Amino acid sequence: MGSTRGTIAALTGLRAIAAYTVLLAHIVSWTLARADVSIQPLAERIAYFGISLFFVLSGFVIQYNYGETIAFGGWRGAYNFFVARFARLYPLYAATLATGFYLGGGIPYLDRPDIVLSHLTLTQSWIGSLRAYFPVTWTISTEWFFYLLFIPLCRIFLAVRHPGRALVAFVMAAPVVLGIAFYFVGYIIRALGHFTPVLLDRGELSINPLDWLEYYGPLIRALEFCVGCLCARVYQRGTIRVPGLAVAAAIGWCILVIACGNRMGPSVTPLLPNFIFAPALAVIILAACKPGPLGSILGARPIVFGGEISYSVYLLQSWIVEVAFGWFETNVSTNPILASLAAMATVTVFATISWLSIELPCRWLLRRLSVTPAPARFLAGADDRAAPGISRP
Repeated sequence: MGSTRGTIAALTGLRAIAAYTVLLAHIVSWTLARADVSIQPLAERIAYFGISLFFVLSGFVIQYNYGETIAFGGWRGAYNFFVARFARLYPLYAATLATGFYLGGGIPYLDRPDIVLSHLTLTQSWIGSLRAYFPVTWTISTEWFFYLLFIPLCRIFLAVRHPGRALVAFVMAAPVVLGIAFYFVGYIIRALGHFTPVLLDRGELSINPLDWLEYYGPLIRALEFCVGCLCARVYQRGTIRVPGLAVAAAIGWCILVIACGNRMGPSVTPLLPNFIFAPALAVIILAACKPGPLGSILGARPIVFGGEISYSVYLLQSWIVEVAFGWFETNVSTNPILASLAAMATVTVFATISWLSIELPCRWLLRRLSVTPAPARFLAGADDRAAPGISRP
């Protein structure tokens, strides 16, 4: 018993956009940028966009599907939520780690219980031990942090009487707060220095404190998750109207930041790895949920399928991209565009196999551990109108 509402196809399509933009960024970074290092910052900004989209989407999906279940379902609601999310994340994560250990000839760092335990419990991004085994899994660890954070936050989101106003206020206030925080980031790092040996110092396996604060740390990425949660509340009210001009401006802003973010000045630079895309993504997500051209495009079957396999696309790409790209260049063509397309196609094939053979069967099996929820109880003020076409649980 996982989600409590029907799926919104366009949001699944947006997951494909997120996964394949990160894949594109890694192809550029791991292959093309080696010949021309000047394009590496562009690759990083493409990745920033994809990761931010993942996190904002996550907030929307979690609030939309589980907010009422957790808030009013007691321990059963929270238990079923964690069963569903564990079933979604952990099997492929565990299979990926196990395959890496097998190919690498064993499990390294067994003498470091902090490293082993943080990866077993999906807490590696919380303590900065990201470089130990499989660095791309930092986002999965951060996502796990969001789930724990959501338990106390869900009632707060449900209690918001005017989610549209709250969303606007939040996306306006967050950059200001972050700007002030990054202005004093040196002092913050020095203050953290007291706790660094426990929190962030894993020697060569660590992320430096500044990168952790700006990009990898789950606390700063929780802001994007909260934007997604508020978007879901706006959608659940059923009154949102997103003008086409606003959608065009939001898409244009994302393209502008990706293309020219390095020239936006020192006051904007600290926001590039974290929040800068979030306000525009809120507009795009809300527009995608409504009938219209954007929702129709993102809801097309090939794009939705890309969203279904997006988790496998994300986790498997770091193994496949360089091998596929190099083989194609050596044996077929030295054209970098063709080699990049071949790498994308190879990742897609392996991701499809992984989705069918690992994700779907394990999700079905583990979700059988769910318990029957108690009868739904809706508190005064929490019984918003269900979104059009979506029935209440």
